[in-house]
Amino acid sequence: MARATALAAAVLLAVVGLDVLPDRHRAYTAPVGERVTVFLPDGTRADLHPGTRIDVVLPSPVAAMRRRLGFTADASRRVRLSGEALFTVRHDASRPFRVTAGGMVAEDLGTVFSVRAYPEDPRVRIVVAEGEVGVRSITAPAGAEAVRLIRGQIAEVSRSGEIALRSGQEAEAWFGWTRDRLVFRRERARDVAVALSRWFGRPVFVADAALADRRVTLDQPITSVEAAASAMAAALGASLTERGDTIRIAR
Repeated sequence: MARATALAAAVLLAVVGLDVLPDRHRAYTAPVGERVTVFLPDGTRADLHPGTRIDVVLPSPVAAMRRRLGFTADASRRVRLSGEALFTVRHDASRPFRVTAGGMVAEDLGTVFSVRAYPEDPRVRIVVAEGEVGVRSITAPAGAEAVRLIRGQIAEVSRSGEIALRSGQEAEAWFGWTRDRLVFRRERARDVAVALSRWFGRPVFVADAALADRRVTLDQPITSVEAAASAMAAALGASLTERGDTIRIAR
């Protein structure tokens, strides 16, 4: 008994006394024109939209052990996102999974969710496909409660930290690209053109401001930029021309 007690004490001292082993840092990218699926070392799946980068920090096993034993340790799995990604998270309450993008932090609560935050976007968008996710602004006071989203809900976080929620069938449209479909529900033509440029790696633009602000609805397989741009032009009642590598949509 004494030997077992001494051994347990030695293990406890080792855990308390050890500095946290170096965290694992990894970066993954999906270049423009290419969708990439990666599996993180913790078992989480990340589907990266073209033009996306994620920087991942995974805690050492010691950090998670210290947290379970009640000692202060940051055992969170941390992702910094630029672009758009769908996360299918391997849930672990002792190691929270957090995504930081723009001015917000989204935390997995047993979830499949997407985050979109390209540098040029005025706000970050979070959409929940399964489970629940907590969202808070990085400017929120310490201890502020996160806004909780459930399946089908969408949160948009402005650069000033304001969080707006909405829900409805439109949420499904945001996951079309993970099924190799281009799905847009009443999106501005200029935003659709940017999305097509990212997908196919060829510049697509709408020639005039009035046309660019019109809303477009599309749902079709991802095949070629010509097919997608032609469908977009048809939906707008516009024409399509190609000049070199550039596709131009005009009245």
